[in-house]
Amino acid sequence: MRNTLVLAALIACPLTLSTAVGCNQNKDGFGNNTLRQQELTADDDFSRGKITITADTHAAAGQFAEMQGRTSEALSSYRKALNLNPNHERALYHLGVLLTRSGNYDEARHVWNRYVSATNGSAAAYANLGYCLELSGDRLGAETAYAKGIDADAYHQASRVNYGLLLVRTGRVGEGTIHLSKVLPAHAVLYNIGAIYERQGKFREAADCYTEALDLKPDFVEAQTRLSALGVADVSTDELTE
Repeated sequence: MRNTLVLAALIACPLTLSTAVGCNQNKDGFGNNTLRQQELTADDDFSRGKITITADTHAAAGQFAEMQGRTSEALSSYRKALNLNPNHERALYHLGVLLTRSGNYDEARHVWNRYVSATNGSAAAYANLGYCLELSGDRLGAETAYAKGIDADAYHQASRVNYGLLLVRTGRVGEGTIHLSKVLPAHAVLYNIGAIYERQGKFREAADCYTEALDLKPDFVEAQTRLSALGVADVSTDELTE
């Protein structure tokens, strides 16, 4: 499975640089105990000439440092891995994640483009690139990347959801709904659109979306919670607080 970085959807979505609920975490990581053992023994073995430091070694060290919150050390390790193997997928992925999270979008864009090439144009790689471009303010570039992700896999959730949300945020609600509906159930589509309206200050439109979502899924706790926060305790837009 390819690594998937990014998703902004609020319901039923993969990983997370934004406010999303993450549910498709990177599968390449090792447990802390395994990595700690590797780190404790590698130096001794290396000093005795028993092992050769490879790109995988540096990538594993980078993941361990990343899990410990030592970001600079992790970045250094991933770059060392890429010096040995410029197409090392795991190192490219984790380097791209850290650079994107830190707001270093120029370098992150370069890394994600390399990740696209290393994965032979996988949908997940294009989704990651698109999200980085979107965060950097390059909306047209993000649209292009998401569209390429969909070309690679018509039902790739990250590409469809992020593209759909981008379209909704820019006022192209009909187009966005089509993309969201390809990979999310109807109540989740409405909820996500409502959340965007709420962030834009369009509270009545948001309440309408949450209400419709509850009509489809009466036990939808998240939608009811947001309605209550808007002042709609009984799922009626008539009582919406201005």
